[in-house]
This record gives sequence, structure tokens and C-alpha cells, in this order.
Amino acid sequence: HPFSLLDALREDSIYCDLFEAFNSSNVDVYSNLRAKKFAKEKSLHIVAGSDSHVQSTIGRSTNLIYSENKLDSVIAAMKHHKITIENTGYVQPKEALEHIRYKIQNSAFFIDKYTLQFYPRALWAVRLLYKLYMISPESIFWNIFYRMSLSALKRISRKINFEGYDYHLFRERNLGNMLKMVF
Repeated sequence: HPFSLLDALREDSIYCDLFEAFNSSNVDVYSNLRAKKFAKEKSLHIVAGSDSHVQSTIGRSTNLIYSENKLDSVIAAMKHHKITIENTGYVQPKEALEHIRYKIQNSAFFIDKYTLQFYPRALWAVRLLYKLYMISPESIFWNIFYRMSLSALKRISRKINFEGYDYHLFRERNLGNMLKMVF
């Protein structure tokens, strides 16, 4: 994900053999728009990725590789840029929520540890939210929370990818800095 908000290669991705110009899980949209623009400016050979974390998103974005159905032939075709994007599609909100639910359920310990380290006074609130989420993960409250978070993420991505804001601010995971970028 060359221009996603976390841990992306950004301009250094020019050194890659193939460039991911579209990622189905970049629901902020601006990351993909920036990647597409960058690929065009640098004449990069592009591919798309489904970035599937739940079963229903497998194959959401596909590439055509012009080769024999043998591993060596596939690798050779990719090296020689005999690959095109066949189709692209974003994960749907329900699928994104399914992935988020999986991550939350399997990360409770790490969420606690992180909160305790960086936001110790908020630990009680985070634990309360976790309990409420586990009671009813598909409630309208969490659906609205997801949509508001996605809207905030889109604003941040636009500012970082098109308005010159420093992407390191998001990588620091400082809640105050992130909220400043939303407004």
C-alpha cells in the first residue's frame, strides 16, 4: 500500500518491481488516488490488490498475468511486466466491520497494554467501550462510529496525500495530532 497512512513506502516505492496502484482495503480512497497519480507520473508498472482479511473480499481486485500456469512462468511474466489490472473494487462497510471485529476480539490484551502505556487515564474508558462493543458489535452505534471514523480517515488521508501534511504525524499514533488533522 504505497500511500496508505501507516507504514507505507510512499516515494521509496519507485524501487519496487511492481507498484500497487489500487488496494481494496484503502477505503479512505485518497491513498489509491495518490498511488495512481504517482504511478502515472513515474511510468510505473501497476497491479491491484484485494488485501483480503475476510473470506468475502478474496478476489475483489484481480490482475491478469500473461503466462503459462507454472510458477516460474508467472514470476517471469511479472518481472517482464506482462500483467494488467483486470478489475478493482473496495471492501464494503459490512466486510470492513467484520475485519475490525476480528482484530478487536483478538487484540484486547494489546489494546489494554497500548492504552496503559500511552493513555493510562483512559484505560477505564477503553475497557468500557470494549465491553459495550462485545455485547453488541453490530449495533447502530458502532455502525455510526465506523462511518464517522471513516470520514475522519478520509480527511486525514486527503491532507497527507494531497495537501502536503506530514505523514509522520499519523505514524506517531498521537490521538491529539490525528484529531487536529480531522478538523
